[in-house]
Amino acid sequence: MTLEQMILIVLVGFGVWIFWRQLAIRELALRHANAACSKADVQLLDQSIGLSKLRLSKLTGGGLGLLREYRFEFTSTGEQRYVGRIFMVGQTLQRVEMDAFREPI
Repeated sequence: MTLEQMILIVLVGFGVWIFWRQLAIRELALRHANAACSKADVQLLDQSIGLSKLRLSKLTGGGLGLLREYRFEFTSTGEQRYVGRIFMVGQTLQRVEMDAFREPI
């Protein structure tokens, strides 16, 4: 096996690892969105979230980390869609934001 083949194998392996880690963090963010919607007594629409931003962020300890912002939609009455956001650094939830919504009558 040549050095180029070994480098290619390492790079492909690293890419696969990044892909699986991203999927795991997305699934964790989806669980947080479900929990936030249950707590607010609203319905998560489409049972999905989407990555909307990925950027470097300063951590509370002084280091740098990747801040992921996921967006999801929810409804309180079944008639109107509202937007929520999940902010995560690694596997740590930073905060959840949900648009103001109308209470069901």
